[in-house]
Amino acid sequence: EIKKISEKIDVLFIPNIVPPKNTLKQVTQKLSENKDKFHFSVKLHPLSSVLKSYQQQIHTIDESIPIYQKGSVESYVELSDVILTSTVFASSLLYPLILQKPIIFCNFFNNFPPEDIEKIAFVCTDPNELQKVIFDACQNNYKKYEDIDMFLKSFCHSTDGNSAQRITDAVVSLDNQKSSN
Repeated sequence: EIKKISEKIDVLFIPNIVPPKNTLKQVTQKLSENKDKFHFSVKLHPLSSVLKSYQQQIHTIDESIPIYQKGSVESYVELSDVILTSTVFASSLLYPLILQKPIIFCNFFNNFPPEDIEKIAFVCTDPNELQKVIFDACQNNYKKYEDIDMFLKSFCHSTDGNSAQRITDAVVSLDNQKSSN
């Protein structure tokens, strides 16, 4: 879904681990320069991230940027249009993939991304191109849906909501096999 031009794009940054040097600063600067186009927020891991460190880095550039730490990532992802990350892959990125939200991997320091990452995510290698990549991701993410589905099926088996039933069936089947032996 593409938002109307007059609406701001909700961009959520999920760092997962300490972002590579200056990535957070560069993302914050670029999105702060374009407040008329973007609403930018950051969602930290509820346990492992040091909130004060992120506040110092982000709020020295723009104090109005919300930084969230409490709670799980799902509700923040649902309210966002685009997800930014500096981590190639983490469990917190499964939810945006399931919801088919565009994910942008900020690879400003030429780290080696996994092969075929561009099938399921967009890659931004230059902070000056971030705005362009966000617009591209919003308009063209649908082209990645088939690859995203294939990735999720291989990584998660299935995202149909019936995993608990499959686990229960497997346990019952194992128990039945043990009983018959």
